[in-house]
Amino acid sequence: MLVDYFTGNVYQGGAVLNSFDAPLWKLPVFVKSGSIIPMTAANNNVSEINKKLRIGAKLKFLFGVADGDVRLENLRADLSGTDKWIVSGKANAQVSMKGFTYKTSEDEYNNSDKGKYDKIDDVDVDGAGLSGFGMALDLHSDYYTYPSVQ
Repeated sequence: MLVDYFTGNVYQGGAVLNSFDAPLWKLPVFVKSGSIIPMTAANNNVSEINKKLRIGAKLKFLFGVADGDVRLENLRADLSGTDKWIVSGKANAQVSMKGFTYKTSEDEYNNSDKGKYDKIDDVDVDGAGLSGFGMALDLHSDYYTYPSVQ
């Protein structure tokens, strides 16, 4: 025996129903008689939707052209001068980019007892292109407890 899920009408199993009324808005769903079906509150009407709960997803396509890492240590900035600012510290930069090149030269600090350092004289980007790609799926849900937050 099969039971129409929506009306409760009982039908003989193993038969063809040629005159069953199934409009587009109502899918024909039959369940075996005596089956246990987990039920929740129906949400068949727009007015029954919980407006405080939002569930969604975003699909992102990611394309990369460069990768960089900059580390600064003991960064000091003296902004008290009227005609110049002095910024000092130890910095290390690692950049990976297709077609990226730079030239360095050695120079001395203003105070010669501090030694020498490498400075970047020229940066060139020639033939830059795609260096990586990926895809991400962000799933999220929000529950608004205060009406003013929406």
